[in-house]
Amino acid sequence: MSRAINPVDGTAVAYATVGPEDAPALLLAHGSALSSAIWRGFGYLAALRPRYRLLPPDLRGHGRGDKPTDPDCYRNVL
Repeated sequence: MSRAINPVDGTAVAYATVGPEDAPALLLAHGSALSSAIWRGFGYLAALRPRYRLLPPDLRGHGRGDKPTDPDCYRNVL
C-alpha cells in the first residue's frame, strides 16, 4: 500500500492501485467506520480489476491511513 501525505497537516492517506496502468481510473471510496478492505471482501476488486485501474484509499482515521488524535485534524477546511 502506498501513502499520500497531506501537505497542510502531514496526515497520510493510504491507498493501493489495482488493475492495468492504461485502464480508466476508478476511485473506490469507503463509507464511515470502514476501510478499503470492504472492496476486496465483497469481490469488487476482482470483478472490476480487468477493465479499470482501481484506487481504493483508506481515508483519514480509517484502515491503514493515519489516525490523528487531535479533533481539529478532522474538521472541514475550505
